[in-house]
Amino acid sequence: MQPKSINQTGPQTFTVVWKDAVVMEYRLADVQKSCPCAHCRKVGAKVQEEVNVRSIETVGRYGLRFTFVTGCDRGVYTYSLLRRIGRQLKSS
Repeated sequence: MQPKSINQTGPQTFTVVWKDAVVMEYRLADVQKSCPCAHCRKVGAKVQEEVNVRSIETVGRYGLRFTFVTGCDRGVYTYSLLRRIGRQLKSS
């Protein structure tokens, strides 16, 4: 599923409006906790509650890469992973 739009809604939050009209709000800390890179998956991401990013860039047509001010910048968050993270956040 592709996003229709991605908007920063606060210093540590952003919202994705998906093409199927589902709207999901994310905290950067929750996204960083789910870092998919090999290093973070092996040792676990150490994440502060107030997380900032230097940049967010698209990777092809399938995902995003976050350059966190502190922490990893190697993970590619596929759109399907972001949908799963969003669902988990809604249900908790």
